[in-house]
Amino acid sequence: MHFAPFRTVPFLTLLALPAIAQTTVHPLVAPRANYTVVAGSDTGAPSARMWGGSATDGTRLFVFGGRTSPAGAAGSVYFNGLYAFDTVTGSWTTLSPEGDPNAPANGFRQAMAYDPSGNRLVIVGGASAAGVFPAFGTTHVFDLATNTWSTIANPTPGTTGPQEHLDGKLAFDAASGSLVLFGGTIAAGATGRMGETWLLSGTTWTPVTGLTAGVDRPSDRALHAMAARSAPYGDVVLVGGRDTADAIQNDTWRWDGVTGTWSQITPINATVPVSWASGNEVVYDALREVLVINNGPGTGIAPSNTTSGSTGWVSEYDCVVNEWRAFGVNTTTQGSSDPIVGNVQRFFSAFVAGKVLLWAGQNTNTIGDADLTKVKEYQADPLASATPYGSGCNGLALAAGSNPWGGRTWSLTGSGFGPTAVGALGISLAQTALPLPSPGLSGCDLLIDTNLLLTAVLLLPSAGSASYSLALPLDASFGGLPLDGQMFALDSIGVTSSNGIAGVLGAN
Repeated sequence: MHFAPFRTVPFLTLLALPAIAQTTVHPLVAPRANYTVVAGSDTGAPSARMWGGSATDGTRLFVFGGRTSPAGAAGSVYFNGLYAFDTVTGSWTTLSPEGDPNAPANGFRQAMAYDPSGNRLVIVGGASAAGVFPAFGTTHVFDLATNTWSTIANPTPGTTGPQEHLDGKLAFDAASGSLVLFGGTIAAGATGRMGETWLLSGTTWTPVTGLTAGVDRPSDRALHAMAARSAPYGDVVLVGGRDTADAIQNDTWRWDGVTGTWSQITPINATVPVSWASGNEVVYDALREVLVINNGPGTGIAPSNTTSGSTGWVSEYDCVVNEWRAFGVNTTTQGSSDPIVGNVQRFFSAFVAGKVLLWAGQNTNTIGDADLTKVKEYQADPLASATPYGSGCNGLALAAGSNPWGGRTWSLTGSGFGPTAVGALGISLAQTALPLPSPGLSGCDLLIDTNLLLTAVLLLPSAGSASYSLALPLDASFGGLPLDGQMFALDSIGVTSSNGIAGVLGAN
């Protein structure tokens, strides 16, 4: 079989990128993840608000509480309505109206999460107004099957349940089947921030004791962000916040529900998020396997060049590569405004139906109020994919170990090699369907166009299988590039071929 002469593609020259010892800011441009406005999503929406609770059951974005967003807290109106935006119907539903006496009190800065084990929303903490203490201590539960509220008794806050607090964070821990709560503010000032971890299972709160700050738990803090990561991680990640000295935190931690401890994540190349959250959510995008912080105030740690107000940059943590990256339309000035979402912060956000959704928030007059109550989506298009096509012969099969996302390696594994076979892999920009030329066996097909090869390599199988990993560039301009792969076995009986894998490079 004949692969030469080869035509190569320029992106292969970009694969060996130098390591940079700080977070890099990349252009926020299509086809990588960027913002779009969901047309008509303001129809039937609640009035604009900020800094409440948000969660999702997978298809709906739930919005609770919050306040209006004038310049400063004075004159704010506080809410206690519960609403849902359904991504299937594209419509809003009022689940619990404003003023419902069974709902949590009007307020903001609550911790809220969806509990799939009970198909319920759980809300804990919050405050009736800025600077008002004691904060709320009651845990409220909304049953999504019956649309009814109930409470979980906490007669002695700090003993029978969490202390009265605001700015804590709550997320579902799949490993233990519990909700995990961390941190918050229990008294005025930075010294009022705490670092307790609580688990809620059913109607029982249990404190996690014996943990040491900075060792097996984060330092005392509030205004951080937390998100649950689904398989293959199955944990909860915490990012950012401010500590008891009011210092900005840019560290990343993970909660392990099996061991019952926190451990700090050390990203490669000394990378950190460019925002410390401050009421913004961190959302786990399960399709791209990244954590996303949209906008938020800067950390002031390079490349971040501001600590005041909200910004237009996105922080993303690539869970596969273990690296924080930043993205912005303006890659030089963090305080610059995004043309679609502006510098809005403290919005309601969750990963819903395959996309990060954002709604409302604290408007810094960088987008029109007419767009504030419209839902925004944040996702790449197209997504990375790897789909088998065609058929192999003589038992040779090819499978993709992952989808081909930019900035990562794409692994392909062939199986069914004979004990004396030598393997070969071709990755092309296009497909074909032709009988293998001699010495190919009858009934075996060539499924990739050898005139448009990106790479062709020889492989030495072991125990009947062979693998190859292709490094892919972190460059949005290659998004959507076809990557069609096929393996071949060469031995004394001739040449046999596998099925093909039709890959589409996703711009990460």
